[in-house]
Amino acid sequence: MGCLTCLKVWLVLMDVVYGLTGAVVLALGIVWFFKNQILNAIGFDPTESNALFNGLPGDVTYYLQIIAIVFLVVGSVIIVTSILACVSVGTMNCAMFALFLIPLCLVMLLNFAIGALIVIEAKPYISDERTFKANLESALQSDNYFVNGTYTTMGEAWNILQTSNISTNVGNGGCCGVNGPTDYQSSMFQTNNKGYQVPVSCCAQSVPGTNSDPQPNEAKNYTVCNIDAVSNVNDPQQNLNMQGCINDSIYNVIYEAIVIGLSIFFAWGGWEFFIFILGIIICCYGRREEKYV
Repeated sequence: MGCLTCLKVWLVLMDVVYGLTGAVVLALGIVWFFKNQILNAIGFDPTESNALFNGLPGDVTYYLQIIAIVFLVVGSVIIVTSILACVSVGTMNCAMFALFLIPLCLVMLLNFAIGALIVIEAKPYISDERTFKANLESALQSDNYFVNGTYTTMGEAWNILQTSNISTNVGNGGCCGVNGPTDYQSSMFQTNNKGYQVPVSCCAQSVPGTNSDPQPNEAKNYTVCNIDAVSNVNDPQQNLNMQGCINDSIYNVIYEAIVIGLSIFFAWGGWEFFIFILGIIICCYGRREEKYV
C-alpha cells in the first residue's frame, strides 16, 4: 500500500501542475477573445491601446479568433481532466479513471500531432537562413499582393512588416521585401500594377506607423519612390526603403522562437504521457490490491 500511496501522491501533484497549465491556456484564450471588453473594463480605449491587433489582416484576425476558441476549449478540458484525475485517485474507481484518461489521451495525441505537423511543415522553410529567405521571396513574388484596389492577406501582412520599426534603417523607419526592393522585380505585384515598381509600404511614409492598408497619398513621394526602385538607388530625401525586412538577427529570433515553442509543446505532451501511464498503473495496481483485501 505504501507504493500505491506514493504513486497516488505523484499523480495528484502532476495533475495539479497540469491543471494550472490548463488555467493559463484558458486565461490566454479569455484575454484574447474578450480583449476589447477587458480593455474597456479597465478604462482603456481598445481602438488606441489595441491598435496593433486591430491593424492585422482580416484573415489573420479570424484565425487568431479560432485559436482563441481552441485555447478556451482545450484549457477547459485540461482543467476538468485534472479535477477528474484527483477525484479518481480519491475514489480509486476505475470508471472514474477512464473519464479522465480518455480525454487526456485525446489531448495528448492532438498535442503530438500538431507538434509533428509543425515540424514537418516548417522544417523545409526554416532549416537555414538562405532557404528561409528564398522561400519567403518566392511567396512574395508569386502573391497578387494588390488587385483592383484591394490588398491580399499576404499583401496586408507585408504592409505591416514594411511599415513597422523592425528595420534598423532609422532614416526611413521601414523596410522593403525580404532582401530589398529588388525582390519585387518580375513579381505579381508589378504584373497586376503596371507602372509601379514597389508597394506603397516600401516607401517612406508621410505619417510613420504600422499600416496594413497604406494608400499612395500616404507616402512622402510615391512617384519618386518608384523611380528610385527602377535604378535601385535612393534619392537624397530617401523616399525608398532600401533595407530588406529579414536580416540575420530576425531570422535567429524566428528560428529560436519556433524551437523553444516546439520544445515546450513536446514537453507538455510528455507530461501528459507520464500522467496517462501513471493513471493506468494506479488503476491496475489498485484493482489488484482489492483482490487480496
